[in-house]
Amino acid sequence: MRIGILAPEQSGKSSYLAALHAVLTEKAATNAYPIRFKLNDPNQQKRLDGYVRNLVLERGQMRFPPKTNAITDYKYAASLTADGSVEEELEIVDYPGGFIRGADEKDIAEQRDLIASLQRCDGLIILLDAQHLIEAAEDGDDYTLGYRTAAGDVADLLRRCAQSHLVNNTRSVAWSIPMVFCITKFDKYADVAVSFSVAPAIKETDDGANPPLLLAVKKVRELFSAFFEPVPKGSLEKKDYLTMITAVSLGHGIENNGRFKPFNLLSSLEFCIGFAAGQKQAIFGGEADEHMSGKNRNRQKAQERREMGPLDTISDFLDTFEFVSEYDSRAESYASRESDARERARRQAKIANEATRKLYELQNMTRNLAAIYIGGKGRVISDSGNSFQLL
Repeated sequence: MRIGILAPEQSGKSSYLAALHAVLTEKAATNAYPIRFKLNDPNQQKRLDGYVRNLVLERGQMRFPPKTNAITDYKYAASLTADGSVEEELEIVDYPGGFIRGADEKDIAEQRDLIASLQRCDGLIILLDAQHLIEAAEDGDDYTLGYRTAAGDVADLLRRCAQSHLVNNTRSVAWSIPMVFCITKFDKYADVAVSFSVAPAIKETDDGANPPLLLAVKKVRELFSAFFEPVPKGSLEKKDYLTMITAVSLGHGIENNGRFKPFNLLSSLEFCIGFAAGQKQAIFGGEADEHMSGKNRNRQKAQERREMGPLDTISDFLDTFEFVSEYDSRAESYASRESDARERARRQAKIANEATRKLYELQNMTRNLAAIYIGGKGRVISDSGNSFQLL
């Protein structure tokens, strides 16, 4: 499974990736995650461990990782179910923020590589700086033009990725590729060390519980409005977008020498894993049904041939040039492929159920610090862990 992470520059992506690595591999003291990940590349492991160590021990700018300059794949060996029954490689792809800026003549090749790489992703996490979002919402249109431009470029990339995803899987999937809009550095506007409610972020009503975060959510929906509306009839996308908005923090006041204490880093990943697995389950299930149809068709033809008289058998052979043994052989081949596809679908179903269950638990732990949308309509995960309710 392949999850892409992209962001405009200065959104905290490199720090987010290091902190996520810490949580997934138990480098953070706050980790209570039951599913274990191990990075395959020892050099990447050493480098990310160093970034985590700096986040914990250093102060000032020395504690934060350098920005990404090239597309980097981090491949984790993961047991994606708590009982360890399903093992799968999870590939987290880090896209440089500089690649997102509009292309000119000299970086068209980079843009082409970026788009091709994004189109291979099963889920996407888009990181957005809380300060830019909230100040933009408070000051109207008078805010950093560069960030607005970068957000527009991100939206364009996402649309291309979603279109490619649906062209390849139109018959099987219910929604577009899962996408998370993740608000970073929100500890500047909410004290994550104390209890608070962020229900307005979900219900889109301001009851005073946490207005700054509500402003950020509204700005996300404004900047990426196409992804929070039903897809018009006749459009190329054809399926509604599946999105989530959430917020993360690396620790309260971490930019001012505060303690490294990651908060809510896993919701985005679980959302992508869960719904990507659900889509893979549907794709493999569709393949299995096609193979079953081919199996039954050939078995029926073989049976019909066996029941024919000699003259009918010869006549049918002259029409088809097929021996009954060829029908039997094809039926067995289809049966084998059907069995393989069913097994892959079952594996993805287990991953999807585990991830949605974990996402529900994380929602409760973080006081519902997320809003899920399908075709612009808000949903919440029910206590069954695998269904939705309209807000």
